[in-house]
Amino acid sequence: MRAAASAVAAGAVWFRAMNTISRRALLRAGLLGAATCALQFRLEAAAELPLITKSIPRSGEKLPVIGLGTIWYRDANYPTLKLVIQRLFELGATVIDTAAIYGESEGVIGRALQELNLRQRCFLASKFDAGHMPAILPTEAQLRGPGPGGVDGPPPGITRPMPDGIGGLASFERSLQRLSTDHLDLLQVHTMSDAEALLPRMLEWKRAGKIRYMGVSAPAANPERLVQVLQAFPLDFVQLDYSLNNRAAENGALQACAEHGAAVLINLPLGRNGMLRKVQGQPLPVWVKEMGVTSWAQLFLKWVVSHPAVTCAIPGTTSVAHLEDDFRAGCGRLATTAQRLRIEQDWAAVA
Repeated sequence: MRAAASAVAAGAVWFRAMNTISRRALLRAGLLGAATCALQFRLEAAAELPLITKSIPRSGEKLPVIGLGTIWYRDANYPTLKLVIQRLFELGATVIDTAAIYGESEGVIGRALQELNLRQRCFLASKFDAGHMPAILPTEAQLRGPGPGGVDGPPPGITRPMPDGIGGLASFERSLQRLSTDHLDLLQVHTMSDAEALLPRMLEWKRAGKIRYMGVSAPAANPERLVQVLQAFPLDFVQLDYSLNNRAAENGALQACAEHGAAVLINLPLGRNGMLRKVQGQPLPVWVKEMGVTSWAQLFLKWVVSHPAVTCAIPGTTSVAHLEDDFRAGCGRLATTAQRLRIEQDWAAVA
C-alpha cells in the first residue's frame, strides 16, 4: 500500500501527517510545526510549477495529465473523500473516473460535487457494461484479497465491488442519478466483449447530449481486439493499464490509439504488484530533481504521462496527502525520451 511505501499516512487533510509518525507523537516531540512547514513548502513549490495539460485528439479540449481513480470510494468514508475531491479542484485537476460496478463510488462523487458546487468544473467519467454476473460468486476472502493479475486488494474494511446484473440503459440512467448530473463527460464500455452491443447506443446518447465523449476500457494485452473496435467505431477515449512494471500497452495498444485519434486514460499507473513497496527504503535518484520530482510515486507517474499517446493518468487514492503527492507529477515539464529511458533504468535497478 502507498502508506507503507511512501511513509505518508492516509490522513484526511494535508497537514495531518507527513510520515508514519503520529500527530500526537509529533506534538510530544515539538515537531509538528516544522513538519507542517516542510510539507507546505513542498506544496508551494509545486504550485509554482505550471500545470501540464494534454489535448483530447478529437476535440482539442485540454485536460490536466493527473486525475483521480475512485474504485474504493464508500459512503462510510464520505467526509474524508469529500476533502480529497475538494482538494483535487483546488490543485487545478479536473478528471474523476468511476464506474457503475464500483457501487457506492458514484454516489459519493455525485454528492461531493453537488455539495461543493463543482460539477461544472469536473471532467466526469464513468464505465458500464451489458449487465454481467459471474458464473461462480467470489468468496468473502476473495472480495477482500488481491484482484486478478496481482492487483492489490482493497483497503482494510472495504470489499472489492461485485457486479449486480444491471447493464445498458438501466445502468447508465442509474449512474446519472447517482452522480447527480444530466450528462457524463465520458462514458466507457467496461468490458470489451460488450463493445458492439453498447457503442451504437452510446453514439445515440452522444448525439442527444447525454455524453460528451465515448470510449472503452481495454485489455492492453489484446491490441488486435482494440484495433477491431477502433476501426468500427469513432472512439474518443481508450482506458488502458500501463505502468513501469506492466508495459504490455506498448505492444500495439498505445500506437493504435494514437493512429486512430483516441485519447488515452491510464489506470493502475503505479503498477499492479506494489511498485511503491519495492522501492520502500530506496533513495530517490538524485538526478530526478531536475524534473521537479520529489517522490517515487511522482517519478512513476511522470514516466507514464510523458508517453506521447497518454492523455491522463488516474491513480486511485482516498488520501489528500497522496493526492497532493501524485499531483506534483502533473506539474512542470514532461519527461524527455532520454529521461524516460533513464527512469526505466533506475526502476530496473531496484525492481
